[in-house]
Amino acid sequence: MIKDTKAIVLSRIKYSDNGLIVSAYTEEFGLLSFLIYVGKSKAVRAKQNLLQPLFLLDMQIYHKEKNSLQKVKNYALELPFSEIPFDIKKRGIAFFLAEFLVKTLRENEKDAKLFSFLHNSIQILDATQGSIANFHLAFLASLSKFLGIFPENKISATEKIFDIRLGKFIIGKPQHKDYLPAELSLLFSQILGSSVSASDTIKIDAYARQELLQKLIDYYYYHLERPKQLKSLDVLKALMQG
Repeated sequence: MIKDTKAIVLSRIKYSDNGLIVSAYTEEFGLLSFLIYVGKSKAVRAKQNLLQPLFLLDMQIYHKEKNSLQKVKNYALELPFSEIPFDIKKRGIAFFLAEFLVKTLRENEKDAKLFSFLHNSIQILDATQGSIANFHLAFLASLSKFLGIFPENKISATEKIFDIRLGKFIIGKPQHKDYLPAELSLLFSQILGSSVSASDTIKIDAYARQELLQKLIDYYYYHLERPKQLKSLDVLKALMQG
């Protein structure tokens, strides 16, 4: 049966000389993988350009629940971007977030609120005219709410060290190394209280930003055992040094 759904492209890999396997988070079915055949005509190759990280599509698919690979009847751009494909930093963030999502989300788990968050956040990234240096931090912090691992308390005058294993702010330092020191914990609390649209109001230097990013990734891995290696991480760190 043919189904219509909005979709967010997360990854694509070459399957054969005329085929691609594309992963996308869909509004109607959650994370799905698609087999998309491509031809050699200019029109078909131009359409392939829509299968880029975080592109927003309208899709018509032949959906079968038991199939690991879904077939696609048609796809088209839902909303055009004005900056993500052309701004090197925004493009770097898009590649990182897409890889993070495809390696973190579970297949076939539909979540309308999560889709709405992703859909809106991507548009904010494209439209933001101010600094986007902290965007990915605020995104990962907000994403944790939808995956059930958002920290259970707020920072306080006494509980001012964030324990990654416990997922909360605690009094004093734990006996293990999986925690954020006081200064990073304070910045982390500000990120937790922010939104992707207001992340530019938080003042974080390049070193602290990279430390926070790595700790956020560690936090996800400790509680979800995913993602593992992220190929786009080093590129993103280099882009965000300034």
